Amino acid sequence: MSYFPLFVELSSKSCLVLGGGAVALRRYQVLRDFGAKVVILAPDLCPELSRRLAEDDGLSWIQHSLQPGDEPSLVDWLADTALVVAASDDSAMNRMLAAAASARHIPVSIADDPSVSTFLFPATVRRGLLCAGITSSGASPGLVQHLRQSLDEAWPDWLADVSKQLQGLRQIVLGEPVLSPQERRILFDDMVRQVLAQNGPLDQEQLAACRARLTQTGQAERAIAMSQEKGTSND
Repeated sequence: MSYFPLFVELSSKSCLVLGGGAVALRRYQVLRDFGAKVVILAPDLCPELSRRLAEDDGLSWIQHSLQPGDEPSLVDWLADTALVVAASDDSAMNRMLAAAASARHIPVSIADDPSVSTFLFPATVRRGLLCAGITSSGASPGLVQHLRQSLDEAWPDWLADVSKQLQGLRQIVLGEPVLSPQERRILFDDMVRQVLAQNGPLDQEQLAACRARLTQTGQAERAIAMSQEKGTSND
């Protein structure tokens, strides 16, 4: 089975992670990197998670060993939860949590059993606003980690600055209402080609040139539109 790659907004949303060991730590780190608030459900925490708990306001801990019969408590623990990760070393408890989450239509990933997960936790590579997620649909975690490392080494750090700069320029271009979709695409493509050719963001002189070109293009489009309107009125 292949899984469709879907990127979701988790900023300030609550995510529940079952387990307090090394796998739970890795899941916590990724979720926090994307702005989520993480709740750990576990009887004990590994030393690194304990340290993070004391330092991170976005991490909280429900000190409890999940057991059969805890279903009523899960109703409260899953309230307002956007996403669930079952990462304990107890397969039965992972499945129990997954069933409770699925019954409430909450996306859930089980670290040791992708077959009953409703989403897969991908390996990620980030540079600023750029993000790539990699999965083998559960077939080969080792291959995924190898590819993640290769991609991480291939993506230069300057892509972080470029992604943020192009986001701002995109908003400026989209804010010019008279530009045609084709003209917008040409401007976007030219900016992307320029930053890739020079391996870095545009400098102040280049930004000024982009703004001047945008102004000139906008003025030309307005003139054409006015001419067309005048021709229509004369008819």
